[in-house]
Amino acid sequence: MKDDLISRQAAIDYCYQLINVEHQQGSDEMNYGQERVNQTETILHHLEFMPSAQPEIIRCKDCKHHSGSYCHYKYSYGAYVRDDHYCGWAERRTDE
Repeated sequence: MKDDLISRQAAIDYCYQLINVEHQQGSDEMNYGQERVNQTETILHHLEFMPSAQPEIIRCKDCKHHSGSYCHYKYSYGAYVRDDHYCGWAERRTDE
């Protein structure tokens, strides 16, 4: 199984395409087609509510370790950073 990022909207659009194809099929395949539509709609529902695989990016200006233009992260020696910079140690400030 692949573990990569894809567009959630592209996956949802693909599910809708599958549903439309099944609805256009002939009557001899209707029962099988309706079963596939039901399965696709279930997958579609799960896709819409699945948590994002992309981590939240917190800019330095919004980080609790940022003060003025300086980063006070406990495992660093401190550094001057731009407000729009970001890093893997960022924690969103909650005092706003």
